[in-house]
Amino acid sequence: GMMWPHPFMPTPLPTPPDLTERLASHATVGTAPPPELAWLVAHGVLMEFAAGEVITVKGAAVASLFVLLEGHVAIFI
Repeated sequence: GMMWPHPFMPTPLPTPPDLTERLASHATVGTAPPPELAWLVAHGVLMEFAAGEVITVKGAAVASLFVLLEGHVAIFI
């Protein structure tokens, strides 16, 4: 599993009771079967990043799947 604290990850937030419903209405993951969305909620963590905060850097090992619920992300290659 992921070691905590990860250098780019803030402390996880409490899981809101409506997170499965929010994922079900998500443009990317919303078509996944309900048991898979429930798995994401059970095994994932909810985090909030500040504007301009770095999520990862080029060359870093891929350690997470990110599902953006609000806001925007810029990718620089």
